[in-house]
Amino acid sequence: MALGSRNRKGGISSLSDVLGKAYPAPAELAGARVMAAWSDVVPERVLDAARAVRFSRGTLTVHTKSSAWANELVMMMPGFLAAMRKKLPGTQIVQIHFKVGPLPERSLRGRATATAPTRLALDELPEEVGRALATIRDDELRTVVHEAAQLGMAKEKRRRQNEPR
Repeated sequence: MALGSRNRKGGISSLSDVLGKAYPAPAELAGARVMAAWSDVVPERVLDAARAVRFSRGTLTVHTKSSAWANELVMMMPGFLAAMRKKLPGTQIVQIHFKVGPLPERSLRGRATATAPTRLALDELPEEVGRALATIRDDELRTVVHEAAQLGMAKEKRRRQNEPR
């Protein structure tokens, strides 16, 4: 029996089979990049009403929350196409199709924004946590870590208050 030729459960698989399952195909990767770029090139108000859902054969499909939004975005499509092509040179984006449909959840990665840094109440946290937070450059990430630290501290405080004395 040749190496990698077992078909039963728990048998050896060929490396190409394993890699094919672990890594997306080039077309899938291009689609993921195009859909992520949509979130980066459109204004926040558009992102609240329209989300990219599929990229296939050069067409990006975007779901909108209403037909009014779909109609408005059709008028803005040339600008969106230009911005997408500039962000993803070499990716063949032919058109954007807008239609009313369910909006998927927004990604957790957010978008890079040029807003003022969020002011954090570092004095509420232990000194070492405050120092660690100060080293995080990404404002959104720093806020999430700060909130997680506060939540963890609150749970610990409640646990201590509920312990029998």
